[in-house]
Amino acid sequence: MTSKQCNVVGCTAETVKNARKHGWRYHSTPVPFTVGKRQYIVSTAGNQYGCPFDACGGFFRTRESIQEHVKVIHNGGVTVHILDYHRGQGSAMPALGASDALAQVLVPAVSLPQATTYSTVLEGIVPSGNPVAIPLQPSVNYLVSNPILDALGVPSSDIASILNFCSENNIYENPQDVLLPTPGGPPVQLIMVSVAGYACNMTADCTYCVKDRDTMMRHCSQKHHGVHPLSNKIYRECQVQRMFSGVGKKFFEIGQLGGLAPGTAPNLRDVLELSFLPALEPVVVVSVDTERERTPLIRFTAWDTFREDIRQDPKSNRAAHDIKSKHTDNEHDGIFVHLANAVHHHFEKAATILDGHPHKMSLANILLDGKYTPREKIENYWKPVSRTNNNYPNFMVQLTRCILRIHLGHQLDFTFNLSLEQVNHLERLVEALQDATISPRKRMLAYHDWVWSLIDVDIALHQEIWDHPFQRAIWLKALQADGNFYDATKFTPDLAIMKYLCNMTSLLEALLDKDQDVDSLHTDDFERVERVYEKVLRVGRPTTFDMLFRMQQFASSIAFNQTQEPRVFVAPDFTWISIGVERMHLDRLRKGIRELIDTLALRYRALTKDSRIEKLRLDDLKDDLTNSTRGYSFMSEAPFHNNRHSLLLFLVTEWNLAVIDSAGRIAWNIPEIKDFLRRTLCVWEPLYHLLYITTHISSRGTQFLEHQICNAERNRNLFVQGSEMFILTGYSKTTSITDRYACTPGFIPEEVASWVLELLGGGLRTAEAILAGVAYGREAEHQYRTYLCVGDGKRISPTAFSAYVLSWNTEYFDCRWGVRDFRQGAITMGREFISPNRTFAETDGILAESADHSTGIDHGHYAVVHGTVPRLSNNTMCQQRWLGDQWSRFLGFGPLPPQAPVRLSHQPAAANDDNAQSISAQVAAATGSILTSFLTDQVQQALVQAVTSAVQEQFKLLPGTAAGYHKDHLEQVAESDYEEPRTLKRRRFTYIEDDDDSSNDAM
Repeated sequence: MTSKQCNVVGCTAETVKNARKHGWRYHSTPVPFTVGKRQYIVSTAGNQYGCPFDACGGFFRTRESIQEHVKVIHNGGVTVHILDYHRGQGSAMPALGASDALAQVLVPAVSLPQATTYSTVLEGIVPSGNPVAIPLQPSVNYLVSNPILDALGVPSSDIASILNFCSENNIYENPQDVLLPTPGGPPVQLIMVSVAGYACNMTADCTYCVKDRDTMMRHCSQKHHGVHPLSNKIYRECQVQRMFSGVGKKFFEIGQLGGLAPGTAPNLRDVLELSFLPALEPVVVVSVDTERERTPLIRFTAWDTFREDIRQDPKSNRAAHDIKSKHTDNEHDGIFVHLANAVHHHFEKAATILDGHPHKMSLANILLDGKYTPREKIENYWKPVSRTNNNYPNFMVQLTRCILRIHLGHQLDFTFNLSLEQVNHLERLVEALQDATISPRKRMLAYHDWVWSLIDVDIALHQEIWDHPFQRAIWLKALQADGNFYDATKFTPDLAIMKYLCNMTSLLEALLDKDQDVDSLHTDDFERVERVYEKVLRVGRPTTFDMLFRMQQFASSIAFNQTQEPRVFVAPDFTWISIGVERMHLDRLRKGIRELIDTLALRYRALTKDSRIEKLRLDDLKDDLTNSTRGYSFMSEAPFHNNRHSLLLFLVTEWNLAVIDSAGRIAWNIPEIKDFLRRTLCVWEPLYHLLYITTHISSRGTQFLEHQICNAERNRNLFVQGSEMFILTGYSKTTSITDRYACTPGFIPEEVASWVLELLGGGLRTAEAILAGVAYGREAEHQYRTYLCVGDGKRISPTAFSAYVLSWNTEYFDCRWGVRDFRQGAITMGREFISPNRTFAETDGILAESADHSTGIDHGHYAVVHGTVPRLSNNTMCQQRWLGDQWSRFLGFGPLPPQAPVRLSHQPAAANDDNAQSISAQVAAATGSILTSFLTDQVQQALVQAVTSAVQEQFKLLPGTAAGYHKDHLEQVAESDYEEPRTLKRRRFTYIEDDDDSSNDAM
């Protein structure tokens, strides 16, 4: 072999015998190779080669061994070039094992023409294809200028700054320079999983760890020769991790979890459940990326742009939710209890300040429309909400409570941006709430001044966005615990409350005598209300009320016009209906109704010990619908009135409710009476639930609680006519707006009506009323005699009734529906199972045309003769009776089975053959019926007449003779045998004959 000179730049060898062998030994470097459509490259560190395959991790000292390993183990025995050396000039390659493993070596030069693109630069350097993969040589320092860096736009002048950045941020150039974590720390993520290993125990400062025991033994003998170990063992078992997988890898010790024994691996599932999952923070709220993701309401209000830090930070969001929570009686020395009383006093004063005023209607009209009210709006006047409405005052309690909590100190970093005047009024309110000796009126006046300072604000003076306290209060109210904002259906009612607050506070500001203990009339009341209206209530000026008015207009348009997702879902087979996560099975509903009736019977018999008056039928009762005398009901008629105290006398003696001394003085057992009234409530509870379910399909809870059983300030709701018992709805949701009570009859199923008759007419309610008067006072007695839903000495509140309904539905129907959910579910049931009946609409039109007046007049003035129920026509009664019968049948009352779903009955037949068969069957049935009727009515009658004629001819019978008697008798028998059946009697209602003039007079 002739000598040749090594042509690698930088090589010090002048001549070599075999240049190829010299280059393979001293200048070979790993090159990219492909196995299974993936590129790999061997790593080098020190004097070893690392296998690049993830599942292997082997290390080899020679090039031949790594070459053979890749060939046999990873490439199925096929040779692949994983190492190569460069021949010719233009590059310098380091010798394996040199002191600097990452010596600066230039890649083959590439001449770059003008306007060369990145893809052009890479052409010839990297394999073609998409996406482009750039194989990097492990021994090349690419921070030195080269064609790839130039193509990426990294000038050589920035290399120093890049190196400085890496140094400042602890980004190391070599793996051996990386500092290992402190021994005993937690596992490091995104590197190899911890494994069982060994840690050196020879000295306190030695942190050497390794995976195998032989290496640890060798370390102890070489590094700590002659050193006495700290304990009997020169090493200990532990869990170890390694940072890199290349040659010269270093292990580090990680701490033990949960007291696990050394060398044992922790259970990942247990660690996740016990430590990782509980420590997770709630999902962070991230702002939307596009405008489409923002709802129309959010785009209008821009809530998502205000205080994004509170909304996106879970801790601050929890604080915002906490500040809106209910107060305790002792919070801030009880000032919030006084605040709630002042707010309710404020609302009550606004509702009563015009009572008795001779110009009440005019002042209420001016408050809404000002001095110049159009004639067509003369009936538009301000109306106070019901005194039983707690939603309105509770809203203001929450708003003021939030402001006070921020003012007095709270963890939430938030401000309502109050002006100096508003802060002064707030300070005076705090002083009034903290003063226990101040009168309720002065406390209410302090609260009024504070609220008026929020309303009487000139928005034109606010120079910044989100500057009004009401804006910020609405934002805080709209922010929910999950970081979202509530929708328009909840926003609109809140704006209505705030508008009502502006109206009532303005009325009080105009009419209150703040320096007096009582308020009186003023000669300038009209001018006072007009001034306040022009100042803060007239729309079109930059006022607080105008801001709220415009907001509600937009929110209402969204709430009423934007289609929402379905709330109620009906099963495809119509066996259940779901609302939310709760599901009502219809079979369970009907079964639960039977259980309610059985429970009612069992409890009543246990209470009365089967002591009952003579059982009466509904059609035997008397009820004067025209009698509006206070205290009148069908229980005032015989036989109930005569026996009204019989059950009371029995219950007092049987339940030991009273004792008598030798002087004849009665001593009532008050605790026992109260306990007895709780027992009677348990009897009534199933009946309350049955009446709520079976009477009106869409009955509201508050509406049901208003039902009266006898006349009082309002007429009663419970009536009996013929063999029917029905309830007329009274107070409704729109009563406060229209000042009109609803008047919709709900017919009670006969089985339920019999129990109403038993408990009311049988003397139980009379006994309850008398005993409630003894235990709780005369007002309790009045409530028991007047209202249907009572218990524990008082009327049942809407909150308690909602809890009752939820409990009853859960117990009897296995469905946690509340009042609102059950109402929506009942409406859905009616629509799915009760077919529409157009007979009544057609009858309406015929009657209206025959009487020469409109259907509206017919409905308004042609009423039932029995008592003339106002504005309730006979046709309306028939419609509601039909609906009640259909609803009762659906619930399982009556002899007929429940209806099939309407949609199934309207589905077309599967094929024409089925239709033909169905029509053929119907024709056959109709033909058979007609023939049977003909043969029965005609042929048999003809046969009788023929037989009679034949007998007369044969015996020559004459009228008046003995034989004639038999003839007449035979004819009578024939006629009686084939007499037409009687028609069923129907209840008929007589219409009042009114002409058009009388109708107009009635209007």
